[in-house]
Amino acid sequence: MLQTKLIKDKEAVALLTTPSFQNEWKKLATQSVGFTQLQEADFLTTWYSNYSAIFSPIFIFSHNEKDEMVGLIALAWNKKKNYLVHAGNAEYHGWLATEEATIPFLKDMFRMVIDELKVEKWSWNWMPSGLNAASLQAAASSEMSLLVEEEGSPIWQLDNEEKLTKLLKSKSNRSKFNRYKKRGEYRYEIITEPDRIREVLEIAQYQCDLRREAMNNSRPFAEDPFKIDFCSELMNHSNKLHVSAMWLDDQLLAFHMGVEDGERVCFGMVSYDPSESKQSPGTLLIIELAKHLKESGYKILDMTPGTNSYKDRFANFYETLYRPTIHFSKKSFLKAKVKKSIATTGKKMLAIAKVDVPTMRKWKTNLGELPSKLKNTSPKSIFSSFGNVLLQKDVHYLYEIDLKNEEAFSTTSTILKQQEYLDLLNYQDNKPFLTRRDLLIVALEKFAKGDVLFSKKNNGKLQWVGWLKEVKGQMKLEGFSEEIEFGEKTHLLSDFYLSSDVESDNFDENILRMLHQVKTSGKEKVLLWVKKKDKLSQKRIESMQIKSYKKYTSSSVLYFFKNNDVSVIND
Repeated sequence: MLQTKLIKDKEAVALLTTPSFQNEWKKLATQSVGFTQLQEADFLTTWYSNYSAIFSPIFIFSHNEKDEMVGLIALAWNKKKNYLVHAGNAEYHGWLATEEATIPFLKDMFRMVIDELKVEKWSWNWMPSGLNAASLQAAASSEMSLLVEEEGSPIWQLDNEEKLTKLLKSKSNRSKFNRYKKRGEYRYEIITEPDRIREVLEIAQYQCDLRREAMNNSRPFAEDPFKIDFCSELMNHSNKLHVSAMWLDDQLLAFHMGVEDGERVCFGMVSYDPSESKQSPGTLLIIELAKHLKESGYKILDMTPGTNSYKDRFANFYETLYRPTIHFSKKSFLKAKVKKSIATTGKKMLAIAKVDVPTMRKWKTNLGELPSKLKNTSPKSIFSSFGNVLLQKDVHYLYEIDLKNEEAFSTTSTILKQQEYLDLLNYQDNKPFLTRRDLLIVALEKFAKGDVLFSKKNNGKLQWVGWLKEVKGQMKLEGFSEEIEFGEKTHLLSDFYLSSDVESDNFDENILRMLHQVKTSGKEKVLLWVKKKDKLSQKRIESMQIKSYKKYTSSSVLYFFKNNDVSVIND
């Protein structure tokens, strides 16, 4: 017969500092099955301490007749939003228990959650390797219902050398490594000191936030002011974290931080310099990580569950994981079951209709963001924007400029920054249907193609963006639906942004600065793709001794009935 207690709030805070409780907790972890690091004392004590302003601790634990702790689950209550979570905000959710006590402990745990916490629904993350939903099902009472998702999670078994050998021998990967080594001092660093991880995280946070905001509209660091302190303090427990970084001189190319147990490293927080996307620094980091882990005696790089297809490129095995949602009311369960059934049917119908699911998700996200995009936007601007969607007419000019003309440029004291992706996070404009996320999505696409960003900010606010890209053959340009023939390789300046609170004359000045910087990089000719409504000064362009330019007009009604026209303005 187990003696089970639920301790919360101030009692739980006091219990955390009790040496006997900590010792029992640590001993139980050695007796439990599965990957336990995310449920252990060092990890969660550090988390409770750093997140005490938001979460209040809850412990449910059991002792046997010998007064030995045989079961424990560490939980937390969100004090502001009033809901129950697993402590740690971790990748995996689980519990600690001896084998013989697992079912009795889980039964008591469920009873106490029902009686004392009175939650209607309890959503878990994926359970770690070694745990399955059968124990939860066996412990569930008749008043409970479980919905369990099942997924094959990608695993890189490092004792199988075929995958790593193939990646290291890949001509593409070797070329990318060599390019970095030719550019400067390339190195791979294993980080073991708290001060050093804090220093690196101060850089990596922006890489992580930029990518995550573009992908799913979240900013892990900007939305969590405690994250860097938490991660830095965890480094005091060296057997919990595995942290590494990839550098080119002082430029952080990529960063990874995961949890480890001496045999398995769980793929965790990852970032990379977006301006280096074409060189795949994230991929190269994973290769370096796997190589290091293999040489250090680790057996598994757990890529963790998710919809990221890049993880599958490294997997050579899949293990089945489970994600339960526990309903304590029939109403909540039936509602969730209907919702799941509709979602499953919808996916099947989309597959039969060959509808691109990522595109559907993008539309869903855009619709969800619509209220925030309309906020603080004048009715006149909204009407104008919708009018432009219904009846759209874009006029662009394509200029060809000879950069060898010395008189075409005036050197200025102001130099536009290049590849300064941090500037994009300083977008604060309220132009209708141009959010910072829109800007970041486009930026990631351009960086991946090797385009070069020119930017300028002032007083923490983004003022100017322009892009330089290599063009050759046939390509489509923004605002014109047909391909344009460019012939031999040349370079194009396009996709300009000017803050709404900056004078339009600055548009011309920034174009001149871009042309000057492109010229000093050694290029002799550049094309310029500019919207008519950007009010580019004709006199400025003419002063640059243009060889030729063309006018491109694209019109449509609701994106249909498209008409394109090309006019030669000057030869």
